[in-house]
Amino acid sequence: MKQKQLHIPGKRLKQYEIVQLIGSGGYCKVYQAVNIQTNENVAIKAVAMSTFKNHGGLVGQLHDTEKQNMKLVNSNYVVRFIDEFQQNKYSYIVMEYCNQGDIEKLWLDNNKHFSEAQTIFYVKQILRGIQDLQKCQVMHRDIKMKNILMHNDQIKLGDLGFSKSKLKFMHLVQQQQSYDIDYWYAWLHGSRSCSIQTILQYGGYFQSRLFDLFNDLWTITFFRLKSLNLFV
Repeated sequence: MKQKQLHIPGKRLKQYEIVQLIGSGGYCKVYQAVNIQTNENVAIKAVAMSTFKNHGGLVGQLHDTEKQNMKLVNSNYVVRFIDEFQQNKYSYIVMEYCNQGDIEKLWLDNNKHFSEAQTIFYVKQILRGIQDLQKCQVMHRDIKMKNILMHNDQIKLGDLGFSKSKLKFMHLVQQQQSYDIDYWYAWLHGSRSCSIQTILQYGGYFQSRLFDLFNDLWTITFFRLKSLNLFV
């Protein structure tokens, strides 16, 4: 059965009824849907399980990472995990629906410019989201405009596919016998479009807190400059 037949408006997946396609990426599609039991609007990310082994297994890894790390976080500034299930050879993540889409669309609609007041307002909320992730020992590593969503004028950090749990990382540090810098970069680097490629190695021990701080705060600086249209 083709994907377009599975995900047409009105189609039911578990207790969710598809409304419309609202986004797509390299390996997934995201749909607005309604929980027919509660009448709640939700977003559903659909990934064909046949693609899980693509790119050396990266697709399956990103999908699993997003699910696991979303479950760790309970924040008003991070997209909320609701449900997960598999059906018709697809794996689905059900999450909070953000009714204003991503902030890049808002920025483009505003002629690629936010006022200083708007930028400060958004940055404060992004920082609150990062703080809540930190409390749960999760580093986002892929904060960019497309992954910053808006719901009722409130920021929601989304797309945790590239995120890493520091608890899992410290377990790997304890188990890893060879502290090769390329090994850590391959495991830790996020999206190249906004991440700081900074790896600090001291006596075979990776300074994860510094990487976390530099990586996420650098992207906030990048966002602030871009939103004010200060790039040529």
